[in-house]
Amino acid sequence: MYNLGEHFKINYEKIKPNPECVFQGKYYRFTILSERLIRIEYRTDGNFLDAPTQLVINRNFKKPEFTVKQDKNYLEITTSYFKLFYFKERKINNNKNFYVEVLNTERSWHYNHVEAKNYSAPIVIENSKITNAKSLYSLDGFVSIDDTKNKIVNEDGTVRENNYEGIDTYLFVYVNDFDLCLKDYYTLTGYPSLIPRFALGNWWSRNNEYNDNSLKELVDNFNYYKIPISIILLDKDWHIRTFKDKEHLKTGFTFNKELFKAPYEMISYLNTQGIRVGLNINPTEGFYDIDEYYEQAKKYLIPDENGVIPYNAIDPKWIDVYLKIYIHPLDALGVDFYWLDCYNSKRINEDYLLKHYQFYDMERNYKRRPMILGYNYHLAQHRYPVLYAGKTIVNWDSLKQIPKYNASATNIGVTWWSHDIGGYFKGIEDNELYIRYVQLGTFSPIFKFGADNGKYYKREPWRWSIKTFGIVKDYLELRHKLIPYLYSEAYKYSKDGIPLIKPIYYIAPEMYDDLL
Repeated sequence: MYNLGEHFKINYEKIKPNPECVFQGKYYRFTILSERLIRIEYRTDGNFLDAPTQLVINRNFKKPEFTVKQDKNYLEITTSYFKLFYFKERKINNNKNFYVEVLNTERSWHYNHVEAKNYSAPIVIENSKITNAKSLYSLDGFVSIDDTKNKIVNEDGTVRENNYEGIDTYLFVYVNDFDLCLKDYYTLTGYPSLIPRFALGNWWSRNNEYNDNSLKELVDNFNYYKIPISIILLDKDWHIRTFKDKEHLKTGFTFNKELFKAPYEMISYLNTQGIRVGLNINPTEGFYDIDEYYEQAKKYLIPDENGVIPYNAIDPKWIDVYLKIYIHPLDALGVDFYWLDCYNSKRINEDYLLKHYQFYDMERNYKRRPMILGYNYHLAQHRYPVLYAGKTIVNWDSLKQIPKYNASATNIGVTWWSHDIGGYFKGIEDNELYIRYVQLGTFSPIFKFGADNGKYYKREPWRWSIKTFGIVKDYLELRHKLIPYLYSEAYKYSKDGIPLIKPIYYIAPEMYDDLL
């Protein structure tokens, strides 16, 4: 056990299911969570898990309506959506022993069902193509989510390995009522977080080496041309990046004083202009002695032979040092949120934990609503807005992917996706392409200008032709006029689970092929 703080602790009693909805034998346990959702467990040791996991944080649903028929050998549970059949104590992975019939259809589900009609949801855009994964939405009207190996959350908020052997699966049977499926999913995993109002305005992010003067000049230009801006997100060069023979470290938590002589004053100035500040951080390279708090961190964590304290987000002590020694001083300077710019499929669970802890650590400050920008790590990502789709090539193919990306994200209950408006790198800059990106961004959940370093990446509206500038300015002004409406919809999303965007195939499934 490790005391990370009161805001991380979990009340185990509040997440337990209604005992009247639990049907248990020596090896099996079924929990009817709603008329559309059932938890299916089978463990040969009979040791069932009641603790929350990284995915599931609540099983205390209102008691649904269902009927039960059973004897010593057979169990049948019926709701308005499904009928479960099971020969007691027999193996669930045999469809002769166990299956679920979807009522009013000819379909049924059994363990290890192929689920071939699943529509999937996006993870990241790479080389103008979307990488997808399984989602909640399927033409079959059902989907299963395996929770067998997700880490267990302790009462103090730390996690431990899930070494339970057997089956722990959640089956959603919603037929055509996908909106209700989403609400069940949110009740199970946590409702979406409400993002700050300022996040709905225009974001500015460039991989430039800004300093006090160039940043002020940027803001002066936005003011001069009367273009609204809500957020400035500083990329990698805000912090010290040089260590011995390494000149471009990704890690770093100390402002480069050659660029920003007084970070607090710089942030305060931006705040007076109505601009919030975010910082790009990536601790995966570890902690170096380039940071002013390195010696303090060494009191708690052991450096390697090169003097570097390795990245280890699984260790609660490392997380404690990271948050209290490195992040909290940045919070004190007035930083509003962070961009966790780290994604590695080989350590995805570790990066997820980093994001999880950092997001909930922000809740200790009740004057600031938590928000973090990061990648999709698969586990209940609606809890950690905003998601970043990845660095895209500056071309029409990348632009074409964004509408499908934004819409299909709803298949996993996610609304707040961020794309680099205009594209991030490579490709060719073009007036028409830039205009179309801005127009799409205006009506996207998040509007974030983003681009790599380089003189050819023009994201500043005033650097384009007069015609392009006029059109783009109108749309950027329109985006800020939409903020009250978007904020109302954001509240509905967090309170009632109503996404801002829905694919047309929810109401017209035959339209799906036209979107590919």
